[in-house]
Amino acid sequence: MSLKEESAARKAEGPGSNPGRVTVFFETAAAAEWRPMKDTNHDIFGYAWEDIQAMQNGTYVRPKVPRAVGQDYGSDPVGNGMFKMVPSGDIVDAAERTRRLAP
Repeated sequence: MSLKEESAARKAEGPGSNPGRVTVFFETAAAAEWRPMKDTNHDIFGYAWEDIQAMQNGTYVRPKVPRAVGQDYGSDPVGNGMFKMVPSGDIVDAAERTRRLAP
């Protein structure tokens, strides 16, 4: 069966014969016909399409990361292996820093 005959046979099957797939028919190098693909993958690089559009429009709001009230959630190095805890401001060593920041 030639490519032209196969293309005609698939077109005759109708648009519902190949659900969830894109089928492209090249009859000439300049013209192509295709059937639309059903959207089964809603994430692009880990973001939903609506979020990507919001980023492009400048209206995207990042989700808030919940944190426990009254607990340290970060640290800044102050030198000599010591760290200043955030938000308490305590100066601690690396072992204490690791203990406080453990989940």
